[in-house]
Amino acid sequence: MYETLPTNSKTRAYIHLVLSWVQSIPYNELKNRLTSNGAGYLPPLSVIANNQGDCDSKTVLMASLVRSLFPDVKMTMVFLPHHALLGIALPLRKNGQTLNIDGMDYLLMEPTGPSKIPLGEISNRSAQYIAGNMYSLEEVL
Repeated sequence: MYETLPTNSKTRAYIHLVLSWVQSIPYNELKNRLTSNGAGYLPPLSVIANNQGDCDSKTVLMASLVRSLFPDVKMTMVFLPHHALLGIALPLRKNGQTLNIDGMDYLLMEPTGPSKIPLGEISNRSAQYIAGNMYSLEEVL
């Protein structure tokens, strides 16, 4: 990953690269026992090995990859009705979609794909759930 971008690249560039890759992994609800274990979740290595994952599986993969690249960055899983996203404490830019948690802004991202939604942008549906306070959080340790 480090060799893909120039040496002086910012954290945001690496995260955007990883996000784009995770979004390219095909989406699968993981409920069919013929194509998954039927549990609706795959751990990160299984998402990669099976080249498929649902929203929470791909979000956990994204968090795992970010953690391996940047061990000290603060992250939170954002659980919406039937969906999951990731928030990361990065310096903000003008138009990034954020969620303020205990006085800290977390830049949001949609690892699910298949659309290549850039870092700091989320779907309209996700934004509606967040605006309506229909979410729960889990800190990524």
